[in-house]
Amino acid sequence: MTNICRKFVSKLEKNKIILSAMHPDKVEQLLKLLSEEPDDPFLLYALALEYDKTGHTEQAEKMYSILLTQHSSYTPTYYHAATHYIKSRNYQKAKQVIEAGLIQTKNEGNMKAHKELYFLLDELPEDT
Repeated sequence: MTNICRKFVSKLEKNKIILSAMHPDKVEQLLKLLSEEPDDPFLLYALALEYDKTGHTEQAEKMYSILLTQHSSYTPTYYHAATHYIKSRNYQKAKQVIEAGLIQTKNEGNMKAHKELYFLLDELPEDT
């Protein structure tokens, strides 16, 4: 397990207040699975989506950051991380994520994801 993941999982396991405000069963299950398979990008992604869905912005951003830096080939992250930053009105960060995702999806030939990101980029405010 990477140091960033280890620290994050440790903090979450200690901070039951945050967990109790969400869907504790789902988060607890994801954290348990993540402790068993810390380098599984799907588990990190599922946890990011759960945090995002429940309005826990800081936790979602930490998970997206881990995914984007340590699992850059996990392409579903780009779209959802970008939409997260758009909802937060952090358009510059959204643009950075989309541009990185466009490169990744083009390199792997994933034209469906590439088009989705391209259309998302087109939706950003003009001055971004």
